[in-house]
Amino acid sequence: MYPTAASAVLNLDPEPWPHCVQSDVVAPRYYSLNAAAGTPHNAQIINNSCNVHFEGSKSHPGGHRLFLGVQSLSTMETLVSHHDSSDSPGSSEFYVKNLIPITTLQISRYYKPANVTLSHMVIDPGLLVFAEGSQPMYLPPDWAAFTHPEGKPYFCRNAGLRVVTEAYLYHPEIMNKVSFWTSSLETAFQKKGMKLPTTTELFLEPRDDMESCGYYLVDHATRTEFWINPVSTASLGVGRVTSISHLKTALEQLYWAHVEFFPMHLDCISYDIIEQLISVFAHGQTDRMTSSTSTFPYDINRCMNFIQLLTDARERGIDGYTRCLVARMWHNIVSSRFLHHFGQESPRLDSNQAILGQFNPEDHRLFRLCTPLCFGLPDFYYSHLSEIYVDCWINKEGFCDFVFLSMDEWTSSLSLSLNLLMANVLILSMPAASSLIGLSAIIMSGMSAIFATILCTRNKDFDKATVDTMFNSLKALRSDTYGFRLAALVFSLPRALCLWSLGLLITQTMSLTFRLLDLHLAIGVATIVLFVLMGTGSIAFPQDYGRFCRMLANWSALLRGYGQILLRRRR
Repeated sequence: MYPTAASAVLNLDPEPWPHCVQSDVVAPRYYSLNAAAGTPHNAQIINNSCNVHFEGSKSHPGGHRLFLGVQSLSTMETLVSHHDSSDSPGSSEFYVKNLIPITTLQISRYYKPANVTLSHMVIDPGLLVFAEGSQPMYLPPDWAAFTHPEGKPYFCRNAGLRVVTEAYLYHPEIMNKVSFWTSSLETAFQKKGMKLPTTTELFLEPRDDMESCGYYLVDHATRTEFWINPVSTASLGVGRVTSISHLKTALEQLYWAHVEFFPMHLDCISYDIIEQLISVFAHGQTDRMTSSTSTFPYDINRCMNFIQLLTDARERGIDGYTRCLVARMWHNIVSSRFLHHFGQESPRLDSNQAILGQFNPEDHRLFRLCTPLCFGLPDFYYSHLSEIYVDCWINKEGFCDFVFLSMDEWTSSLSLSLNLLMANVLILSMPAASSLIGLSAIIMSGMSAIFATILCTRNKDFDKATVDTMFNSLKALRSDTYGFRLAALVFSLPRALCLWSLGLLITQTMSLTFRLLDLHLAIGVATIVLFVLMGTGSIAFPQDYGRFCRMLANWSALLRGYGQILLRRRR
């Protein structure tokens, strides 16, 4: 027979009760003991008193665990300190000792180290069928346990101020600390005269030493995250803002992260929110389809998949899993809006638009000299790098496209340079070949192959990289003085050296032609080769055909000068 509900008044002595286990915390104190059947189920105690609650289990019908929460008001007075602000007379601030403001993105869910010990167990007859187990786990009144869809358990108190925590409350010492910090904050609210809305929720994260605790509050009605005392965005890692409305976007981003982390206990997602999210993705998909510089964070295919996913979730009904996925999508959308200053006076409307001030890197004479020697390729890479890294923001799709394009370029340069290397070695073995031209061509093709191999190996997995990895990589490549000019020069070396090796091979071939064939025939062959190169350039470089023709003119002048030298030697 299970104990029935009753009420009683219990006087608490300073010393712990017999057969009780007392925590070493000052306030509140929780006692646990085994009580026989028929003991009061709960009791309300006045003054020097506590809340009493019994819980039993099917496997232990005769033994029940008693939770006693003792709160010393005198101790609480020392934890909540009164501070008068000299800057604003008439106002006062209350600070709870060792209570640290944090944000949702600063909790240790994904960074807490784990050390799990595995062991074998004996399975009792009918376990989980007729009995729940030999060691049932208890929670105090009004607390309930939930499990995130990813598998992380968390706990929620639904009485009074709603409290959420990831601390493992099945351990009594942790439960004591969480109750202690909850009571401390509730006392602070009372002293400040703060009447929190019923839609407010408190998150607590006791630190490993159990001497301090991180906290924040969210309001589901306004979709914001807040704290009881003034706190700077720098200490919270929120980032710099331009206005209160911009700050509101940042706090909404934190709110949606909270809903994503704790979606199972509260119904805070309505069908209107899902409909609005579907509309957002539909517009983003259209923007992606009609603009190559869209700031929407997802490409066309992902927008289609998300719209279908949200439509199915709307028809299936809203549960904890649906709230989790909707909150994650809203978090990413609001994060993108914060980065692009959505709704501000000067929003970023194109992905390559800089709104935080134009960066003008210095143009060193070395870059001005190397750019034409590399056939203008550094300008190509520099423009692409500058477009995908704007205001310390990464265009992920643009970065992936750039990596694919560069990898194709470096791979083809590697293949071509190896072929040129073998061709130059074979031609150099001919007695009439020029040693200077041959060795120069071999060095150029070899360096091209080396640079291409290094760059391909260095960037082979960047299409699978995270945004943080992309950002850190581009930040390392970008110079505070010269921007991406040095990186663009290095990226262009495989193709540029390959082209130089090809040019020297053509020069070597023309030299052999002049030496081994009749002069008029050699000139005819050179003219045919020139026209073939011009036709190839008009097809391969339709946009830069003028620059290609100028490059051929420079090569023609070089060959003409070399031919004049050969004619003088013949005479």
